Amino acid sequence: MPFEVSVAVGATVTWNNDDTVLHTVTSGKKLIHDGLFDSSMLMPRKTFDVTFSDAGTFDYFCLVHPWMTGIVHVS
Repeated sequence: MPFEVSVAVGATVTWNNDDTVLHTVTSGKKLIHDGLFDSSMLMPRKTFDVTFSDAGTFDYFCLVHPWMTGIVHVS
């Protein structure tokens, strides 16, 4: 949460797994990893950071729960 966020170039986004199950933060959409970032299996109570050095729109999803998706807008 939130599903969609806007940040400035150079910002670091931190995902927190506040759930009781494993998740991933995997860049891409529709289960197709685009190779930009991947948290691997993110254990409960763990975090994953990505620093965005370029402007653009970056989609991501959870490999374990593919209906869980999000977007980072960087400008």
